[in-house]
Amino acid sequence: MKRLLARPARGPQSRWSRQTLLRLLFVATAAVVLAFIGWALADTAKIDNIVRVQVESDAVDYGQLANVLLANDTFPSDSLLSQLESYVIPNRKLRGDDWDQMNSLLNSSCPVKYNRLRYPDVRRFKQKPYLLGGARQPECINCKQEGVWPNVCQYISNGPVCPKKDQQHFWRYLVSQAEDGAPGYEAMLTMTPCDIWPYFRGRTVWIAGDSISQEFMRGLQCFMMEFWDMTVHDIRGEILDGPELEDMRERVLGGWCVYLPEGTRLCHLRINFPGEIVRLLPDYQRLTMKHSDIVILNVGLWLNDVETYNNEMQEFVSYYREHRADLPFFLWRDSSVQHFNTPVGNFFVDPVSWDCLPLGTLLGGVGAIQVDNDNKIHRNGPEELELIVEGGWRNKAARPMMEQLGIPLIETWNQTLPVFRYHHHYHENPEHSDCSHWCHPSPYQMWIYDTVLALRQTLPQVEAHNTMPGKFNFLNTVASEASEYEID
Repeated sequence: MKRLLARPARGPQSRWSRQTLLRLLFVATAAVVLAFIGWALADTAKIDNIVRVQVESDAVDYGQLANVLLANDTFPSDSLLSQLESYVIPNRKLRGDDWDQMNSLLNSSCPVKYNRLRYPDVRRFKQKPYLLGGARQPECINCKQEGVWPNVCQYISNGPVCPKKDQQHFWRYLVSQAEDGAPGYEAMLTMTPCDIWPYFRGRTVWIAGDSISQEFMRGLQCFMMEFWDMTVHDIRGEILDGPELEDMRERVLGGWCVYLPEGTRLCHLRINFPGEIVRLLPDYQRLTMKHSDIVILNVGLWLNDVETYNNEMQEFVSYYREHRADLPFFLWRDSSVQHFNTPVGNFFVDPVSWDCLPLGTLLGGVGAIQVDNDNKIHRNGPEELELIVEGGWRNKAARPMMEQLGIPLIETWNQTLPVFRYHHHYHENPEHSDCSHWCHPSPYQMWIYDTVLALRQTLPQVEAHNTMPGKFNFLNTVASEASEYEID
């Protein structure tokens, strides 16, 4: 009995057993690590598969989809929402409780809750799209307020507002595009401000440019009307104190900001020529601009010859190339279509007439330029119209510059090209049509959707840019909390 209970003798066999145990422990640990990695990849693949399948089928368990997405922590929440939106929103296959559950999921990170509109109701003109001034559901707060901006942002009065009949015509135009299968139009008609919020949260988004950018800013802040208090702040009053303050204010042509939740702002910075922003960027922190901000820039409509345009643009290209790491993240909105009665729609001192016409009409007649349901331009007229297919001479010049700099594009030209009817009611004289500006709502609102697409596609670049070393990165150490930008 004692021998049976005695400790086994030490020897080569027992040492071999310990080595075996160590090997087994190592193998088991590696297996656990690989299993964890495999589980993460499998879960990601599962998500991707579930979401993709839901695009093709009405029989998917949307509750399962929502639960998997909410439980998964493989990707940042913004990326998950982006992935979900990119599949679910353009493919309207949600019904009843499934729709409500998915709507709740998409609202989960949004400080203002919106009921997502159902496309059949929009198509039958029972629910007005938020992009076109529709009141927030289930309840709109700011649309009940008195003052200029509540009327402007519902496209009622007090601004360059399209007449009601033209607003209805534009709504019908967007629905017709969706019914013809043109990509993005269903999503555009049913999108909510919560779709763009993940890309704006905690930073300032700067809409920099001329009067076209100014109107784009109006459209954007009106789309977000429930996020701010209907008070605008002159950008000159935002400039931080420092040397030559008055000189700095003189360099700023104009602009304004609106304050949104969680330390977020929308700001317009008036820039008419490329050189003007180059002269402001060395002191951009004085504008309360940060490295983590986003700047959506377009300039050039004030320049009407190729040589001057290229020379001015090269000034910006050279500065940006040298200082990119120190600057905020830039996107370039392409130059917008003009519909003057000239060979390719551009403004000249003496256009043939001040009537705004479809591009190509003067040289090739009606229908010389067509945009198909895939947003591709086709030329059915003389070779001179090829410049329209190429996006106009400004975009033809600027696109390779932006690609060289790695600046993403917000592409609006093709989509906006057919929309020539709303170049009125911009000026005090409603009969004055300048064929560059539109009344609201119009292409400016379409560009909001284009901006969402561009930001969704460039989210990894934005995140990578925020980690780039730069001499102004100390600004990023300031917490982006709601208290940072207090509303007056």
